[in-house]
Amino acid sequence: NFKNDQVLINGYSFGGTSLASDDDYTSAEMAGGIIGTSGIADFTQIQLNKILSAKNLSVSPYISDVAQGITANTTPKDFETAMQLIYLYFTNPRKDADVWQANISQTNALLANRGLSPGSVFQDTVSATLYNHNFREMVVTPERLNKATLDKAYSFYKERFADASGFTFTFVGNFTVDVLKPYIEAYLGSLPSTNHKETYKNLNIVPPAGQITKTVNKGIGDKATVQLVLSGPYEYNDANNIQIDALEEVLQIRLLERLREKDGGTYAPSVRANYKKIPNGRYSFTIVFTCAPADVDKLVSDALDEVNKLKQNGAAQADIDKFAAEDARSTQVQLKENIFWAGYLGAASQNQENPDNILRHVSSLSNITPQSTKDAANKYLSGNNLIKFVLLPEKAADPGKK
Repeated sequence: NFKNDQVLINGYSFGGTSLASDDDYTSAEMAGGIIGTSGIADFTQIQLNKILSAKNLSVSPYISDVAQGITANTTPKDFETAMQLIYLYFTNPRKDADVWQANISQTNALLANRGLSPGSVFQDTVSATLYNHNFREMVVTPERLNKATLDKAYSFYKERFADASGFTFTFVGNFTVDVLKPYIEAYLGSLPSTNHKETYKNLNIVPPAGQITKTVNKGIGDKATVQLVLSGPYEYNDANNIQIDALEEVLQIRLLERLREKDGGTYAPSVRANYKKIPNGRYSFTIVFTCAPADVDKLVSDALDEVNKLKQNGAAQADIDKFAAEDARSTQVQLKENIFWAGYLGAASQNQENPDNILRHVSSLSNITPQSTKDAANKYLSGNNLIKFVLLPEKAADPGKK
């Protein structure tokens, strides 16, 4: 009853592009997006949009690196139509050469100008380094793009959705189970099922270990961008996740105070923590800021000094209290949002977690202490695996050189 006119549907099964061969990967990666914008059965996307114009729903198939699935946003009134579309995306996807060609042309046009943008060149260097130059995690090249085909994309999509037996569906919104059940039985119950047990392939694409520095000289102007990435293997569970969340917020507070307030060297340093269980347990902390080129070394040194202080002393109680209050508040808000529950239940299923854990989340915030943040900082911010990326303007040509 959080939103009286909404039902969210999520279905997923493991596999995704991890099961595509290297040769077919580019076609496979495009498959979900292409099929999702090609209409359905005998209807083009334009015809489909007209048919659905009076209805309130959207249905999108997707294929990620480890899963394939379908998401839908609809209303109780249009629920059956959403289920019909889900059924058709499994059984009768449409192949549209015009959509494919438009997508290829658009991507080629973007790639042609990509080398002119300092930010894009920098991000490409970051991706190449973080993923050991594995092309699956990098921007597609024109050569790879031009070898991709609609036939390969379409057949990969059909293969991924040929067996519904491994799919898990979650429903969130304003409904009673008795009303939905006949539609679920009719449309999901009749999907093709071969009971072919499969899961994703762990391709082990992870950042390199050790300490690495990469500098990119591109563009003009008096601005530098710095990105520091600390990463490593991770045991994914609620207790560890909450400590990483706290560490992220505490470090954000410390860097704002040090780099912006005290040094005045950067306007908005940002700290992002990521952690995942699939395909393998990994965490990363990414610190990003922009500054004058002359200030790079000092601000990097100051940022790492704040990391070291956390390792020596843990977080200040006041910073922990600030995090706990904000986290508790945002959790209370999320618990009343359909979109949160839809994402959370899907993730809990994928990670094989008890979905009831969220109900204990606010009380578990009391487990964050100066000592726990000190332990977490030493574990996750050791600096053993630290990659430093710096984007600097191109060096001015030396007038003395011919």
